[in-house]
Amino acid sequence: MKAQMERDKEQAARDREQAVRDKAQAERDAAQAVRDKAQAERDMLQAEKDKRQAEQDMQQAARDKVQAEKDKRQAEEDKALVKSLMAEVVKEGLARDEKSINSLILDESVFYINEKKQSDELQKKFRKKFIKTSGYSIHYHNGKMNVGRVEER
Repeated sequence: MKAQMERDKEQAARDREQAVRDKAQAERDAAQAVRDKAQAERDMLQAEKDKRQAEQDMQQAARDKVQAEKDKRQAEEDKALVKSLMAEVVKEGLARDEKSINSLILDESVFYINEKKQSDELQKKFRKKFIKTSGYSIHYHNGKMNVGRVEER
């Protein structure tokens, strides 16, 4: 019986030590739960921000697509305008063919073909036909063109 009492006493001591360890673990678990909850709240806030940003990005992408379509149409119109201008230059006998035109400038005050200034009469004639808006110019150089407001260049 004495031996049993000694074993019970030792077991009770082990149980107390385990209870202390369990309590410490429970406190660590509770602290971790608090940290996990705070992180979950931060994650939710970030997810909301990400969602709003994604919506803004989609709206911007839609606006960019519309602008790209406008830019493409404008580029096609500009290309057709320059082609028409070059055809008119050839028709007027100012160049033997379109391939012989390396550079061309037409705006409200000047008209150059291959760096040669054209007469004021020709400039006025071509300006009337090809410069539809005040402040616009047409520049062509070795296959590259720039059509638009002078300030844009």
